[in-house]
Amino acid sequence: MKKSIFVLFLLAGSFLTQAQLVVTTPNDSLHENITQTDEFATADIHIYVINTGNNNVTYTWELKNYQAPNGWGVAICDNNNCYDLLINAGPYESLAVSPGDTMDMKMQFAPYCIGGSGWSDVVIYVTGDSANTAVVLHYSTDLTANCPNGIATVSNAAMKVYPSPFQSSFTVSGLENSGNVSLSIYDLKGALVPAEVKNSNAGAFEIAMPQAAPGTYILKAVDAAGKMIASSTITKSE
Repeated sequence: MKKSIFVLFLLAGSFLTQAQLVVTTPNDSLHENITQTDEFATADIHIYVINTGNNNVTYTWELKNYQAPNGWGVAICDNNNCYDLLINAGPYESLAVSPGDTMDMKMQFAPYCIGGSGWSDVVIYVTGDSANTAVVLHYSTDLTANCPNGIATVSNAAMKVYPSPFQSSFTVSGLENSGNVSLSIYDLKGALVPAEVKNSNAGAFEIAMPQAAPGTYILKAVDAAGKMIASSTITKSE
């Protein structure tokens, strides 16, 4: 009888040790007040996950819920890559984390100078042990947009962009009363992306980007004087 109790005690101790492997700092819920002065800057919130065990582990996570103003991008970065959560909520798996090492689970809100509040919940657990080690990481921000040439200061042109996400091309409409307009597309690093205007009819443009990688891009409409009159985000699917 004593031997059986001892074995059960060891098993319980092993379970508790494993269940403590998801440890976060400064905690599992973090709020940041952020002022954005650059249209292409992201609002980053860092929650660190520490492997307090004795063995290498990998972590699995996925987006559970989020709320953000229209036009914001939502992504998360681990110790290997950044993932657009609006294209694919997951699950994703990290690289191995050594005992005592820390992984930065960095949430990136891309507000493109659209002020407002946003939050997201990401569930993370030791790979293969979601029942015992799952923790919900909660990220939130109140963002003030202060971009001299960003979306917050342009005129309210009734530009529509659809579909989003798109596969190889999308349509832009609502600019028929804006005079001579040129359209440019940028990636999230601010680099100009090659695109082709396939058709133009009564203020509507079909824009083709067949060679562009999947992801989120920024579309800008500029008038004849060089002033940006409208801007929008557009997402290309896999």
